[in-house]
Amino acid sequence: MKEALLMLFFVLISVCVKAQTPDSSISRTQPYGKVDIADLKLTACDFEKGANAMVLFDKTDVNTGFGSTAVVRHVRIKILTTKGTDEANVTIGYVSRHGLESVGDIEAETANLENGKVSYVKVDKAQFFKQAADKNTKKITFTFPQVKVGSVIEYAYKLTFDFAGAFPDWEIQQDIPVKYCELNASIRTDYSYKIIPKISGDYVKNTQERWINSSGDTIGAKFTWALKNINSFRDEPYSTSRKDNLQRMRFILSAIKYSLKSNMRTLDMNWWQLRHAIVTDDDFGPQLRQTLVDPDKMLTTVKAFGTDEEKVSYIFNKIKNDVKWNGENEWFTRDGVKKAWDKKTRQQYRN
Repeated sequence: MKEALLMLFFVLISVCVKAQTPDSSISRTQPYGKVDIADLKLTACDFEKGANAMVLFDKTDVNTGFGSTAVVRHVRIKILTTKGTDEANVTIGYVSRHGLESVGDIEAETANLENGKVSYVKVDKAQFFKQAADKNTKKITFTFPQVKVGSVIEYAYKLTFDFAGAFPDWEIQQDIPVKYCELNASIRTDYSYKIIPKISGDYVKNTQERWINSSGDTIGAKFTWALKNINSFRDEPYSTSRKDNLQRMRFILSAIKYSLKSNMRTLDMNWWQLRHAIVTDDDFGPQLRQTLVDPDKMLTTVKAFGTDEEKVSYIFNKIKNDVKWNGENEWFTRDGVKKAWDKKTRQQYRN
């Protein structure tokens, strides 16, 4: 139910607020396609001994529009060992269901130092392979050509969230060390977020300034956060989930306000709208109106309890003990809640 609620919350906002294309003038904070010879001559990571590869920089620009959010990401990676060439295989995943997310403007290339000069080999557009991961998500995969020890690979793409107030987590830590990581966020006054940082070490940048339009009016705020020399993330025995332990910054939407200038009316989502969206969703509401088969005799057992508290406690513990996680981290139900119960498997909520 939690998966369905979260998905429908986002869908509902996109229905209530007419999506508009965000500002397309987001610029990358580092020139694409101009790799420094000094980076190509690097032979080791200076802050993590024995690293097979290292992220030279990972820079992200986020721009919250009226009804959608644009994210531009630019990543550059140094290959240090033969094992590090595995980083040449890249997958970009996104939620395709209901058109919630889309990916475009992908660029990728390999840079090598040949006879003292930098040579570049681009990934051909025909080599960006798009495929469905399941009914809710898609992924784009590609492999960099001519990658060897000493290569620098870089890629950039634009991710669009087609619903109001969306803001992705800023994941700072990766499976390989990160030399520099930066987030530039342009947040409109229409949205308020609870920002939850989980960061070790000090920022090398932490700034905020007014975001003004061409008329000089304040339309929001621009933030910049940056860190450097971030050690790689390693799974440890008996630790909690990866998401719990990664260094990252979360942005939880706490308020949304969108005024239509034509009538100065404010659109707000209410509980009735949320309820309506849930009960009409194909993977949730219609199933509750089907003839219920109860092979486990749960309803008979529940009716025997005298109080609502006892009934809820029984149902909660029954589901917790009988339904096992299938090892997949997704927001959505894949086949619906009824089949999930029949199979006694569930997906884990991805936060």
